[in-house]
Amino acid sequence: MKKSIAYILGIGGLFMLTQSGLAHDSKLDVMSFRKGGMGLVSDDIYIGLDGDRNELEIAKKRWQGRPSNKCEVVIVDNHGVLPDSGDLDSDSVRVILFSPKRVRFVDYKEGKTGYYNRYPDPKIKR
Repeated sequence: MKKSIAYILGIGGLFMLTQSGLAHDSKLDVMSFRKGGMGLVSDDIYIGLDGDRNELEIAKKRWQGRPSNKCEVVIVDNHGVLPDSGDLDSDSVRVILFSPKRVRFVDYKEGKTGYYNRYPDPKIKR
């Protein structure tokens, strides 16, 4: 069994850096089930899947990012979207990876990973 040295998160999935090289980790390839155009990350963090912008709802506050046909990586905690900084507490953050066809998530606090498919309005160019 390969001992992992570090995990590297990318749009294509979660990868393990091992002593013998880079290996794909299929944990992010677990499809989660959506309801009403929303995906659940945790009790207070929801992903808007089908709008024209990348969207999150965190503690009943709405956040909108880039257009939904663009890739975007967002780091959040229970209070909102966090700035890109080196002072993050990895035990309480979630990483959301938006792409035109899927939204992947890693919840370090709960130890959950997965993805939601996006089914956008056909007027939105992907």
